[in-house]
Amino acid sequence: MNAIRVLSIAIAMLLAAAMRSSAQDTPMSPDPDGGGAAFTIVCGRDQVLRGITIKPALAIVGVMGICRSITNDGVLVGQDSLTRLEGGGGTGGQTSNCGNQAAAGIGAWYTVAVQTVQIWCKAIGSAGAVSGTASPQPVVGVGTGAAWGPFNCTQNNPAVGVIGMATSGVVSVIQRIGLKCGRPVPFGLRDLLLPFSITAGNSAQGRVRATRQALIALNVAITTSSDAIVVPDNSASIGEGASEKTFTVRGIAGGCATITGSNRGITRSDQLVVHPAIDPMARLSFSFQDQILLVGQNRDATLTAAAGSEISVRSSNTNVATVSPATITVGSSGSATFQIRGAGDGCTLINATLNGRSFRKTVKVMTLPG
Repeated sequence: MNAIRVLSIAIAMLLAAAMRSSAQDTPMSPDPDGGGAAFTIVCGRDQVLRGITIKPALAIVGVMGICRSITNDGVLVGQDSLTRLEGGGGTGGQTSNCGNQAAAGIGAWYTVAVQTVQIWCKAIGSAGAVSGTASPQPVVGVGTGAAWGPFNCTQNNPAVGVIGMATSGVVSVIQRIGLKCGRPVPFGLRDLLLPFSITAGNSAQGRVRATRQALIALNVAITTSSDAIVVPDNSASIGEGASEKTFTVRGIAGGCATITGSNRGITRSDQLVVHPAIDPMARLSFSFQDQILLVGQNRDATLTAAAGSEISVRSSNTNVATVSPATITVGSSGSATFQIRGAGDGCTLINATLNGRSFRKTVKVMTLPG
């Protein structure tokens, strides 16, 4: 994997993390006598909070979140998982959950501690967002008190955890409670990876990877942007419990192709450079060390042929790259150099011709991200 691709993936992961951390949580219920230590219990990065389990005594003495993973199109998958228990164990437990929806709001009744809690739920949509009118679930807890709320997560965010204040010691009590809000990073297609280049007539293996060990099978449709590449199967299925799957690509002609994988509204792409097939009758070759040429960058290519050979060199697309000089005479060493300059994003064929026979390579030119 080249450095530019690594940088692009890292930026995407940072943006996803920033989106979750910058979300505004709900307020916390009041605590008339103050005290207690702040706590936050959160679901996994691809999970939403779909309910809570509370431990009741004279008040609520403990709370756990009920979490489940979601796909990009808003489907809950896998099994419920519980956050750690905050507070004490109490005597048994009471559970409130949102079914196939996500928690998005909370209300409570309180005295000097939280007595009862009510969760409000919303439908899950694309990319982890929630929508529609919040619907209340049955109240859980013990006793009565002053009413507070309900308060909803904002910006169409679901809840991804529980926040609050709790005392600890001989008697643990939940004194304040609220919801941690944010946008999960849905379970699904993480990326599609290809080798940098192949030669026409040859095949290579690409990979599609899931964001984690697959909770359900991911059937990834694969397409190509160019006739330079074919994908024989047009799909790859990451089986349940697996984290990746390979697929075959075959080079047909010189050029570049974008290979795209799609699953549940998530698309991931990578580019593949195809070098033309080598003419066995050509009595020359050239090498170009850099895999990618940046716009505005100059690089030398080394040409090899019989001493005294006069070779013409050209670029098939001068909007992408230019070459100079256009004609080269090979010296006694049997090699010579010419220069390739990046002009614009894209791919071009560099052709070196001697006695009607050509040696060709594909050169990719791009603008540095950012």
